[in-house]
Amino acid sequence: KKEKNISCAIIAVPDHLHYEVVNKCLDYNLHTLVVKPFTTKLIEAKKLIKKQKRKKLIGLVEFHKRFDKHNLLLKNVYESKKLGQPLYFNVEYSQKKIIPEKVFKGWSSKTNILQYLGVHYIDMVHFITKAIPVRVLAMGQKNWLKKKNINTYDSIQCLIEWKTKSNIKFNQTVVVNWIDPNNNSSMSYQKIKFCGTKGNYESDQKMRGIKIISDENFLEEPNPDFCQSFCFDDKHMKWSGYGIKSVTNFLNQVLTSKIDGNESTFSDALISTAVIESANKSLTKNFSWQRVKIK
Repeated sequence: KKEKNISCAIIAVPDHLHYEVVNKCLDYNLHTLVVKPFTTKLIEAKKLIKKQKRKKLIGLVEFHKRFDKHNLLLKNVYESKKLGQPLYFNVEYSQKKIIPEKVFKGWSSKTNILQYLGVHYIDMVHFITKAIPVRVLAMGQKNWLKKKNINTYDSIQCLIEWKTKSNIKFNQTVVVNWIDPNNNSSMSYQKIKFCGTKGNYESDQKMRGIKIISDENFLEEPNPDFCQSFCFDDKHMKWSGYGIKSVTNFLNQVLTSKIDGNESTFSDALISTAVIESANKSLTKNFSWQRVKIK
């Protein structure tokens, strides 16, 4: 920091290193964007928030699902009250075996699929409904990855009870795994369903309406909404998609102080961190219900 004119940092390190690296960046007075999850422990999150606010720095978590138009449409429909009061929110989210076995092999045993991947839709429920988590139950299975000498869960099923500002309680079920076949047609399988007293919202976020098959490759179902480069006639490449929106928004905020309004601040991420901490406790305590303590 002393040697170069650096004003911000974008952190993409293994989950268990988030607190240490974010804390050091704040010590250097750097505006900071960190990939999800913010941290895995509530006490760490609170320390970082306190330091970030005291230093008057920008602190954001890269929850890019907040910028996916599928989810923004759900937020708009929910806020219009067309769906009524929430009853339940179901999520199925998974990725290929290659992720824990090879891509993140060096640290996949130090995390789990819920806090690495499922946390997106824990944040999403709070983002959409402004509800607060009440209690959490999580269970998981260790089978295929354990046989590969990777001591982490193949799959986790998590039940979260939420409460709205009007004291309406509803449940969220998050079913996640990262042992999908490597010849799956896309990197991520993702599907959500919101059920309310007046209507439903379903979103298949894997199938974006595109299929590609050739002699060289298996069937592909790409997601051009996430992050895609497009080549123009002048050979100029341009990237677009919700996958980079939170990054460009962060940089724009650092440069101009203008905000989008959908980004997740450190304080926003306190909610998902609290749920993840409670879920991890449930996994180690015989899959029992755990109260979520935020304050």
